[in-house]
Amino acid sequence: MSSPVLFSQLVNPFLESRKVYNKKRTLDGYRFTSAVLVEFFGKRLIEDLTGDDLQGFISIRKGKGLSANSINRELRVLKVLLRWSEDTGRIEKLPFKIRLLRAPKKRTTKVLGKEEIEKLIQVAHEPFRGIIMVAAYTAFRNEELVNLSWEDIEEDGRITVSPKSDWTPKSHQARSAYVPSHVINYLMKKKERSSSLWVFSNRQGKRYTVTSVCKAVSGIFKTAGVFIEGQANLHRIRSSAATQMLRGGVDIISIQHLLGHESIETTQRYLSTGEEQLRGVAEKLPW
Repeated sequence: MSSPVLFSQLVNPFLESRKVYNKKRTLDGYRFTSAVLVEFFGKRLIEDLTGDDLQGFISIRKGKGLSANSINRELRVLKVLLRWSEDTGRIEKLPFKIRLLRAPKKRTTKVLGKEEIEKLIQVAHEPFRGIIMVAAYTAFRNEELVNLSWEDIEEDGRITVSPKSDWTPKSHQARSAYVPSHVINYLMKKKERSSSLWVFSNRQGKRYTVTSVCKAVSGIFKTAGVFIEGQANLHRIRSSAATQMLRGGVDIISIQHLLGHESIETTQRYLSTGEEQLRGVAEKLPW
């Protein structure tokens, strides 16, 4: 039988472990939420916590005027913290089951189709044509695209997101995606003409910033007639690529790896499931 553990004793080791997987912005969010959780649960023994305590926490947060979405963000951190504590042997079992609150659905991102992606590539000028092309086939994040170097590109079609001396991927781990032959041929021809270390560089050979790329891509979306106010357009390509992979039969675990998500729940929030796909689920069963 392990010794009794206070909730507050779990927080610092948990936050320390997150440094391996998460970037500063995410870590800051974990720290802020952990402080809120410690204020309520901190002096309680894990083994004494019950579902009533969880409901009490939710009631207090509602009383402070927090929305269901805001409370759910805190509940997700609590869930990750407790699961990590169980997996690392710091607690014997979870004190309660955490269910997220019903919350208004966020406005879904309109999924781009084949013709729309082709139109974007057609109207785009260099180097943004290449950025859109690679984004459409890899679903890489914006900052991953601008930090691609020629060392990350292989002639067999493999493109790898890898850490640089002044930048690391959000997941802190390298991962790869494969693109079709016409994309890699395009990149190889581009490499022959380039004197820069970076795949997508300005006239001075320096990397573009995410801000400048997003601004240029928004203009391309407007030219192509697919611009939607309030939606991050380059990110929309990433979300659309993931959804089209799912519709094409790619399993969600593979999609999670390609997107670089630590949690499958994050991947699920990216995906838009259509009625046609839902209708076809039963037909795929073996009986």
